[in-house]
Amino acid sequence: MPRVAGRLRHDERGVVAVWVAIFSVVLFGIGAFAVDVARWYVEGARLQKAADSAALSGVVYLPGQVTRAQSTARDIADDNGWTIDGTDVTFDAQPVPTRPTRLQVRMSSEVQNTFARVLGVDATRITRSATADYAGPVPLGSPCNIFGRQDMESVVGGTTFPETNCLGAEKYWVNIAGSETNKARGDGYSSGWCTKADASDGGMDRCDPPAPYSATSWAPTKRNQDYDPEGYVFIVKPAVSGELLLQGYDIGWVATGDNCDVGLLSNTQAAGYANPFVPAAEATQRYKPGNSPANPFCSGDTEMSGANGDSGASGPVRTTVTVRAPSPNPWQPLDGATICSHTYPGWRPNTAKTALNAAAPDYDAGLARTFHRWMDPCAGAATPAADHLSLTVQAGQEYSIQVQTRNGGGQNRFALRARMAGAASGGVQIFAAGKVSLFNNVPAGVSTFNVVRLDSSTAGKVLNLQFFDLGDATAPVSATVLQPDSSTPFASCTGEGPTSGALSNCSVTTRASTNGGKWQTIRIPIPSDYRCAADDNPSQCWVRIRLSTSSGQADTTTWSAGLDGDPVRLVQ
Repeated sequence: MPRVAGRLRHDERGVVAVWVAIFSVVLFGIGAFAVDVARWYVEGARLQKAADSAALSGVVYLPGQVTRAQSTARDIADDNGWTIDGTDVTFDAQPVPTRPTRLQVRMSSEVQNTFARVLGVDATRITRSATADYAGPVPLGSPCNIFGRQDMESVVGGTTFPETNCLGAEKYWVNIAGSETNKARGDGYSSGWCTKADASDGGMDRCDPPAPYSATSWAPTKRNQDYDPEGYVFIVKPAVSGELLLQGYDIGWVATGDNCDVGLLSNTQAAGYANPFVPAAEATQRYKPGNSPANPFCSGDTEMSGANGDSGASGPVRTTVTVRAPSPNPWQPLDGATICSHTYPGWRPNTAKTALNAAAPDYDAGLARTFHRWMDPCAGAATPAADHLSLTVQAGQEYSIQVQTRNGGGQNRFALRARMAGAASGGVQIFAAGKVSLFNNVPAGVSTFNVVRLDSSTAGKVLNLQFFDLGDATAPVSATVLQPDSSTPFASCTGEGPTSGALSNCSVTTRASTNGGKWQTIRIPIPSDYRCAADDNPSQCWVRIRLSTSSGQADTTTWSAGLDGDPVRLVQ
């Protein structure tokens, strides 16, 4: 018996050895697999990080600049440590076909295995993807190539710029106040002072120290908390590449009053001005008093005095215009390189009429060229005179025009326009970057204005529209916010300010007694399933505001717009 037990133990030792040999191979394979899987995991994490960064960086150029979006995404992938050769490492970036504000990046890398080769797996391809969505700065104003009053030159038979995507002969001017102007005059951002409100004792919003103020006493030491020394910025976006022609109308401040019936204008009309830049046959029409549909040339620059709650002792309103190249950051248009800049000195009501006469000793070429004329916004008194600024531009890139004031009590009204040389249509649009002040000439009845454009990337966000001093005029104004490209009001809106809470038909009624010196906010939730009908067509998907009033208005207001939520986000 002992011999049998010994033989059994010997046999068992042999079986164990066999099993150890078998499991060693299995365990080695598992270990090899674990090591290579860890490498795949690390490689996948690196790929995902690069894809995420590439998508977030490139998407900001959509929907207009696909090639730049793709090249930027690829550069960022390279910066994350990848050498893209199309074989070992592949890269692809494409707009999502049904969502052109989204960029999908797909990257893959082939990993050479170390231990898995024993099992016949020499290499493994790892693939990761990321999709980013971009809701850029909200275009405020219009898809039109003219910002401000339109078609004025047709009155005198002059050559007009072709209009593109315009609602018609809109009756408004762009406005900017001198920094010594009372905020109660309607410019919420360029006015430096908060003094007394126009028609009530209620004071003004966002002033320091806090409102209310006395309607009978004021001091120009109460600052406007909204004051922005950078003024207003306008974006010029060409739809095609080529030569861009840019003009400004009456950009220099010339104090003629809202109705062009004071100072230089009223004293010189009969003399025809003798302005060498204005044909004699046009002078009577171009410079006549009155601000009405029949007289589209009167932009209505005004001077404010201390008696009206402004600091009027600081001299004329000086206006600086700066044109800049596209910025590397769409949210910071002022980071673009300066192309040209000019400061207009401003002309007060006591300017002599002979300043317009080239034969007079006090002739002022800068005044003669800007006064009620279209011209190169940077030309000033340059010789020879330039009627437009010419730039070589690329389609989809955004050039900026910054307009600032530094001093003076008064309002400067002007207009901007652009077109592509040789184009049958404008081929370009001009809109404000986030905020703008307007001098509205609203006739009795109903008028409709473009306000902001909502592309598909805005789905699920909240649109905030703000209006300062809206309806501070002779009769109440009903303001209704309409869905994109529609005459139907938004279904769900809330108000903050003089009118608060849920808004029926997304509408507010403004009055001088309640809205003078006040901000009115309208908050509009955008449905999560909202889709712009054509994201790549700048003339579509515009929210509009409908103004209804029983009498004509000539009112200065300030409009701003923005979206709640992250502008750039990963969605997949």
